[in-house]
Parts: sequence; structure tokens; C-alpha cells
Amino acid sequence: MDIATLTPESFEPLIGEPVTVTTPEGPMELRITRIDPKGDAPEEGMRAPFTLTLVGPVTPILEQGAWPMALPGLGETALFMSPFAQVGDETRYEINFS
Repeated sequence: MDIATLTPESFEPLIGEPVTVTTPEGPMELRITRIDPKGDAPEEGMRAPFTLTLVGPVTPILEQGAWPMALPGLGETALFMSPFAQVGDETRYEINFS
């Protein structure tokens, strides 16, 4: 998978589907819940920026960083993910694409 070619449309079929993140303690399942466009492409031929929101268990909280993950239908890659909120029994994370 070439992350430079991923677009919001690449992730639409994955909303609600499990994404497996490889952690030192073993695999952890997150789910993509939102895809948010963040404006227009900076230049012609470049993708428009967007953000993915994922949710996972309240613990453990994965620290900000590049995490290896398996994306159904897309393959495996490391993506930079940041936790940004804990709501109820879940932790929310975001991945920004620019």
C-alpha cells in the first residue's frame, strides 16, 4: 500500500470495520468511525487533506506515534496516530493525511 495515494474514499468501506494495530502487548482492535475532509488540495494533482477518527478501548491508551496496522482490503502499513479524547468506555484517536 502506498499511503501517498490514500484518499477519504479509500477508507469509506472501512467505517465500523476492525483495524488491527500491532502493539508490544499484542494486537489491539480499533474501529474507524469518521472521515473528515480538511479543505482543498494544496496544489493540483495533490490530495486534499483529511483526518480519520478511530476508537478503541479505554485502556491501554496507545501513545502518539507511528503504529503498524492492518487495514482490511488495503494492506498493512505504519500510520502516525494520536490519542485525543477518552469518552465513556472508549479512547479516540486521529490520523491526519495531508
